[in-house]
Amino acid sequence: MAALGQYLTKRSNSQYYQLRRMVPAPIRSIIGKREFYRSLKVTERRAAEQLAFPLLATWEKEIADAYASLHILNDVHDDFADMTLGQIAIQTGYVDLSAFMKNKSVSFARKQAMPELNKRYKEQREIYLQDIVAEDYSRWEAITNRVLKSSDRFATCSIAERNEFTANVAKASIDALTEAIMRMEGNSHLFQPSFTNLAQLNAQKDVAANGESLLELFEKYAVQRLAERKKRCDSISQDRLVINQFADFVGQDRSVRSLTVSDVRNWRDMEAKLPKNYMKFNEFRGLKAKEIADRNLEGYKPRSNVTIQRHFSAVAGFLGWCVEQQYIERNPCSGLAWRIPKGQNSHPPFTVAQLNQILTSPLFTGFERSKREHVAGDERADDWRIWIPLVCLFTGARIGEIAQLHVDDIEVQHDIPLIQIRFDEAANKSTKSGKSRTVPIVSRLVRCGFLDFVDRQRTVSFVSGNKQLFPEIQPSARGQMSGIPSRFWRNYLSKIGIKSGNDGYGAHSFRHTMADELRLADYLNTEIEVALGHNQRTVTSGYGRLSEGTVSRLSKMFEAARFEGVCFEHLFVR
Repeated sequence: MAALGQYLTKRSNSQYYQLRRMVPAPIRSIIGKREFYRSLKVTERRAAEQLAFPLLATWEKEIADAYASLHILNDVHDDFADMTLGQIAIQTGYVDLSAFMKNKSVSFARKQAMPELNKRYKEQREIYLQDIVAEDYSRWEAITNRVLKSSDRFATCSIAERNEFTANVAKASIDALTEAIMRMEGNSHLFQPSFTNLAQLNAQKDVAANGESLLELFEKYAVQRLAERKKRCDSISQDRLVINQFADFVGQDRSVRSLTVSDVRNWRDMEAKLPKNYMKFNEFRGLKAKEIADRNLEGYKPRSNVTIQRHFSAVAGFLGWCVEQQYIERNPCSGLAWRIPKGQNSHPPFTVAQLNQILTSPLFTGFERSKREHVAGDERADDWRIWIPLVCLFTGARIGEIAQLHVDDIEVQHDIPLIQIRFDEAANKSTKSGKSRTVPIVSRLVRCGFLDFVDRQRTVSFVSGNKQLFPEIQPSARGQMSGIPSRFWRNYLSKIGIKSGNDGYGAHSFRHTMADELRLADYLNTEIEVALGHNQRTVTSGYGRLSEGTVSRLSKMFEAARFEGVCFEHLFVR
């Protein structure tokens, strides 16, 4: 900024200081005046300087922006190295100048000076057209020099290429002026780029604007959905992996506005070709998903329809948000979802025979050693391997909800021992509903010695400072506490002959088993949903502050689950 003394003066007939700044001649038609002027209404020099500096800084920025619009002091884009000379000419002469003029028209509209600006733009366009007809491109040589000087890629271009670039910048600026004029006259919908610029614009339309690539928009989506509590952190992490794969397929720098139905359909069909857990195979490392899908995949297990639909839903949900935020007008995923039947029981409950087989297996009666829990021996478990399945069985809770427990989550209220299943993202505790709930500890679980185990863990926690009820369990790569116990339990069920392939049996089968036991005890599905912590989507569920189902009532419900024919006596503490 120049010395303040040039602009801060007093008029001979006034006691007040005034600030004056002449507008350089080349940009007066853009600024709309010959001079900036403001009376500061103060008589002291120090006070005048305090007011003058920020005001002069504002004027200098407006001058710099105006120069930028004429490409005299325009900065070269960071991504010019990835663009052709033709694309740079359009970016510089049309895209950047058009954006500046649009902002300028808003400013003039506030001042009710739009007709004056429109007149000036028309005069400027006439001057530019006369120069182009005369093939005089000297007005645009400055930007050519800056672009070619700053980019090594074009440092060796020929004189003919330089001249063509300068001519393209000039012709692009005519389009920018024409569009600005038509916009101010209310006819922007009739604007058509010149034939010279149209091909380059079509080549550039697929490229995302700065900050609006698919991955950048997804991060905005993630922040909003987390703030709205419509998504959990682990769900966002899973969705991010899917959106990364989608962006790899359609192009990392792809503009969301350019996505078509064909893009989404081709990606969905490619997803259907991929093998199950393909990222775990060494032969696929370093390959993109499309390269893998194009291979001969005979002999590999295909992905399940549920996985394909889950990935599709992640993309559809994200692009639906893009519609909400007006980045796009229509979701290209609409109508492309696979029609997979809902309501299928993917996790069947255990039968009485299966429960007896599980509870009399080596893990519960004595096993050989760690990692050989399915082989009979003298070793006994007193950790998550035995307690998580038992707690899941008697509470119907999800395995992750139990795996995340701390010792202080086990309490006693009104003489009823209970588990507080908490939703607390700061403590890495989550529930599917996004809400905390209370689950009573039934008498059978107490007789198995669970409360004694909790007391032992409290002592361990006091010494170690680790509040986890199951300190051996650490979050998975996706931040989920259920990863280790879920995988262990599926493998264990397979080794003792309960599970076979993808039959759905796993820790979640305990939850389905409890649901059936509560039905046998004459409870309705609406009551069972409360007991198992499902979201209640009724009008009444939104009334009041208290959660549905008191501790005493829930205790009676879970005690009513009789498990007729299942033998627990050998697990009870003598």
